[in-house]
Amino acid sequence: ILATVPSVQTARKQLSRVNIPPFRASIKDGYALKSIGGKGMKKVIGYISAGDAIVQTNFTIDECYKINTGAPVPQHADAIIQVEDTKLVSRKNDYESIVEILAEPSASLDIRSIGSDLRMSEEVFQYRFPLDACQRALLAAVGEKASVVKLKVAIISTGDELLHPYDTSAAADASSLEGKIFDSNTTMLVALV
Repeated sequence: ILATVPSVQTARKQLSRVNIPPFRASIKDGYALKSIGGKGMKKVIGYISAGDAIVQTNFTIDECYKINTGAPVPQHADAIIQVEDTKLVSRKNDYESIVEILAEPSASLDIRSIGSDLRMSEEVFQYRFPLDACQRALLAAVGEKASVVKLKVAIISTGDELLHPYDTSAAADASSLEGKIFDSNTTMLVALV
């Protein structure tokens, strides 16, 4: 039986083309603000979801943005306060307009920094590194397609006593099994490679 090995290896050293994350990202659902503003009442001046552009507009220490997990942190914000550490004070047109920040914010709180998981040009995998589903997903995350060397092996079980395990005609005829055994080694070896 000629089997293509299910696990493949990298054909070259793989380097990251991007920073992961490529922008400062919110770790939690909450409010993006300036930590120097401390606790207290804040006016909600916008909403930021994952996939939105980075907000470049400056804002005061008494203002904040509602932000979702994974969303880009505004350029002038340096902390995220999770929803659980806030109290809704008022709404306007079904949107939050004033919130009270109950926890003291600190710089970088609940923000994933640029490249905190993986830096641009950092080695992701060495040459001939075996790739499973997780490693292939990591390559996709850095914008790379798996450039792989598929190994091929031949597995040959020999012996006059061997019957192919999937041969239904042999299994149906008990008399043909006399002196014979089903070849389980090939199945096991293919699974192991």
